[in-house]
Amino acid sequence: HTHTQEDETTDETLQLHMATITEDLTRGTALAPFLARLENESVADVVHACLSATNVFVFSELISHPEVQQCGDETLLRLLEIFAYGKVSDYVASKSTLPALNSAQQTKLRALTVVTMASRCKVLSYNDLLRELDMADVRELEDHIIECIYAGVFQGKLNQRANQLVVENAIGRDVRPEDIGQLQKVLDAWNSQSDVLLKLIDERIREAAVTRERLRSQ
Repeated sequence: HTHTQEDETTDETLQLHMATITEDLTRGTALAPFLARLENESVADVVHACLSATNVFVFSELISHPEVQQCGDETLLRLLEIFAYGKVSDYVASKSTLPALNSAQQTKLRALTVVTMASRCKVLSYNDLLRELDMADVRELEDHIIECIYAGVFQGKLNQRANQLVVENAIGRDVRPEDIGQLQKVLDAWNSQSDVLLKLIDERIREAAVTRERLRSQ
């Protein structure tokens, strides 16, 4: 049917709703119940439940929790760190020494891998995605991407003609403690560039106002 203004309003409402979901996933509020469960349940049970949960995508508070740090299970900690900071390839490289992933965990790690890829390039080819996600079937890949979009992990569009995923927005991932300093430098540099740009815009606005007044007086 013909695309109407009502359709556009519906599209904007849906985009806003999905953006809100993405922000909520980044905020990590869904992690709180799992942290509370550490008081009465084993660390392994809580970690695996957390990694399987469809609404938890940030893990730094869980990693830094004293019960988790003192659990003595290095393989469990390594698995948790891969979900926090790593990609599918990191898991595959150490697969023989790590716990097996269930279907939900595999789906989540693939979703997180796409988020990391999108942080470096917004246009991702199917070939790169298939390789990085350890997948062989394009249909399975597209189904996975659509599932991630509906879950709010990222927002984007499939370009099936060009075999590409174009990512518009995505959740934020955990940052390693040792990387925070470098991230701060990047943010400081961006802030400085923004100040310079704003001053330049102000100068252009003033120049335009002077020119306009000069033309009026002629």
